Amino acid sequence: MIGAGAAGISLSQKLRSRGQTVLLAEGGGEDWEDDSQAIYQGSVEGDEYFDIETARLRFFGGTTNHWGGMCRPLEELDFQAKPGFPLTEWPISRSDLDPFLDEAREVVEIPEFPDDSALEGTDDLRRVHFVFSQPVRFAEKYREPFSSDPGIDVLLHANAQEAMLDDQKITSVRFENYSGHSVVVKADAFVLACGGIENNRILLQWNRDHNNGLGNKNDLVGRYWMEHLTQTIGEVAFCEGTSFGDDDVYLPFSRSRLYVAPTQRFMTENGLLNCRIRLDRDPDMDCTPPSWIAKLLGTAPEVPARIAWLRSSSEQEPVFENRVTLSSDVDRFGNPRAKLHWRRSDLDRRTFREPALALGQFFAEKTKVRMRLDDWVLSSELEFSCEGGGHCPGGYHHMGGTRMAASPETGVVDLNAQVFGSDNLFCAGSSVFPSGGFCNPTFSIVQLSLRLGDYLADRNLK
Repeated sequence: MIGAGAAGISLSQKLRSRGQTVLLAEGGGEDWEDDSQAIYQGSVEGDEYFDIETARLRFFGGTTNHWGGMCRPLEELDFQAKPGFPLTEWPISRSDLDPFLDEAREVVEIPEFPDDSALEGTDDLRRVHFVFSQPVRFAEKYREPFSSDPGIDVLLHANAQEAMLDDQKITSVRFENYSGHSVVVKADAFVLACGGIENNRILLQWNRDHNNGLGNKNDLVGRYWMEHLTQTIGEVAFCEGTSFGDDDVYLPFSRSRLYVAPTQRFMTENGLLNCRIRLDRDPDMDCTPPSWIAKLLGTAPEVPARIAWLRSSSEQEPVFENRVTLSSDVDRFGNPRAKLHWRRSDLDRRTFREPALALGQFFAEKTKVRMRLDDWVLSSELEFSCEGGGHCPGGYHHMGGTRMAASPETGVVDLNAQVFGSDNLFCAGSSVFPSGGFCNPTFSIVQLSLRLGDYLADRNLK
């Protein structure tokens, strides 16, 4: 196992529960270290994006060390091809992950998910729900059980270097620490579980060394990279005691957030991908409205109006040119750094704009809530905004590049996450996502890892 984040740790504990022995190799140590984190330095070409070094963590527990805890499984419609966008289809369905739902909930320590519901008064939108983990820090949860288990070896400061191949089988991988010491590991199977950028970088490096024989015969490794486009798009104003559809006086929020998403019919008719809009009540943003706003809100001018931010997180179109490549810059081991090529499309803008307009229409026709969208959201010419009011380009949700597909013509791994062209190399984590829906990926990463664990255990027992 290469990588000790959500995917690598979940997969390792699953394999141990099935009686398999595991070596878990982590490039960092038990805590943040500059030498390890520096390996994640890279560059970005295209639209404004985060520094890719700071968007992820490279020590035991991986990015779960700063994970926010939002959990929701991918929806059934997320596995299906969206009309007009065949590359959004998975070669598996939600029913393939449902058997691992309760087990994944135990890993992240959350209760059952509440049912979604219709939004009374509109066929365009629906209420959706997330459940929040503590959040569980995987390093804290699994450090002691792993260290006391003789069937699992955790190798820290182990940076994957060369992979040795015999025909289509990886026979061993060499790991090197920061002092120049190396160890060669042999195993029945190898799993890349290093995250949605690093899985791509390592696999590209190995393909360069082995004539593109590991899932890259069709130049697809690193391609179709995606994020959840996450930005503040406006705000709403409402008065105390405003009801929201079928809720019991939901605004002001009985909980801190409210989530709505487009219906599948709305997405199909408008040629959109999936999206959710979050209303965040800001307790410091009450104001005295002008008289005409007070009239719309149904309150006296002296009664304060309440304010909530509109924050959108939407599925990104899988685009061939959005990709991870190898840079001409190298790290301390002489390996090429990652270079991310990333741009947003007109479809990406429409995917969060059209549901927002539908929400505004719902507010205007069915409630006394009033909404304002930022100018750039409505414009086809203004750039995506990443300034002020909590705007940001993404959710640190790195997906794609080793996409799961039915054939090597459209992807890098098969339905069991096995790399095309290899007998014993697998990828775990969100790099295998062919599409991302709007759900934060960690919970689905855990489900996929548990499923892969059962597959590898069954395979070894044959």
